[in-house]
Amino acid sequence: MQHPNPAPSGSTIIGEGPKAPPRAHRDAPEIGVGFHVILGVLLGIVLAAASGPEFALWGFLAVLAIGLCIFVWGVVALGTVVRRLRGIRTGRLWWFAIAPVAGVMVLGMLSTDLPLQLRWAVGRGDFEKVAETAAPNLTRSQVRDMGGSRTIGTYPVSRVYQQGDAVIFRTGAGFADTGFAYLPTGAFPELENGNFESPHFSSIGGDWYTWSASW
Repeated sequence: MQHPNPAPSGSTIIGEGPKAPPRAHRDAPEIGVGFHVILGVLLGIVLAAASGPEFALWGFLAVLAIGLCIFVWGVVALGTVVRRLRGIRTGRLWWFAIAPVAGVMVLGMLSTDLPLQLRWAVGRGDFEKVAETAAPNLTRSQVRDMGGSRTIGTYPVSRVYQQGDAVIFRTGAGFADTGFAYLPTGAFPELENGNFESPHFSSIGGDWYTWSASW
């Protein structure tokens, strides 16, 4: 029995579709737009959490999620290096630079308290208007209530009271109470009481301070 002559080497057999490229030449996974969108949202949450008198507790959830993103970035980056060494195409390497650059920028803003300074600058005038209504000649042992829950500037405030010439704004409660304080003559021992234990004050310019206290 005679067999048909095989097709000449290099010729295309009619009916055969294009062959898929060898696995070794396919593009490797890469860090793309979706990853950076998620990372950007998480970094924004961290900046928002740092814009108050104390870092908000919910911001730590974003920090944990960013840790997961760093792990994913590291795994993909390591895989990309290995594939490059094996001669496999790896796509756009510059994508890998975006996350570290964004991380360094956010760390720089956090180290200089920039989120707090910017947000405080927006609402400082509203806080000053409240402080201007303080009663004169109040002794340091006297406390005068100046209002309850409201929004001052961009901060939700649960209580405002005057003690002596100090005006205390309470903005949060959790493991530590936090807020702002107007202290024209500085902090004084009488401010500490059963509901305001071991207050710690940090200057944010002029006679204004942030504070945190345990309860």
